[in-house]
Amino acid sequence: MKTMEISSYLQILQMWRCFDLTDVKINLEKGRGQKFSDLSEVEIVRCPKLKHLMLVAYARNLLSLTIEYCESMQAVIVEDEEIGISEVEQRSDAFSVLTTLRLSYLSNLRSICGGALSFPSLRELTVEHCPRLRKLPFDSNTK
Repeated sequence: MKTMEISSYLQILQMWRCFDLTDVKINLEKGRGQKFSDLSEVEIVRCPKLKHLMLVAYARNLLSLTIEYCESMQAVIVEDEEIGISEVEQRSDAFSVLTTLRLSYLSNLRSICGGALSFPSLRELTVEHCPRLRKLPFDSNTK
């Protein structure tokens, strides 16, 4: 399995040891506003070919995001043909309720997203063994 399309009504997404997975597709046909509004927890572990995780940009109620051992991941949120990074940046609520962010053993991770975002509810941040990550995307509203 190289690509996976997931339901926008998920509450928890956990993917472990998906060694051939390169992409997680999201279906934007029915409007962007309601997509992934129920998703509260994402945990991605040992998916070495996964390059990004664009769906988290739409998860307005995401409380916890954990990504570990995804060696090919260069950015969590990337610019896409269907949505530009500028649209993600304009959505100030993209990570408004995120309380936990864990990024571990992501040897090629260079950025979380292209610009600054607000993380007003963030309580726990773990970044370890991400040697190419040079900056975090916090804006002035992040405590």
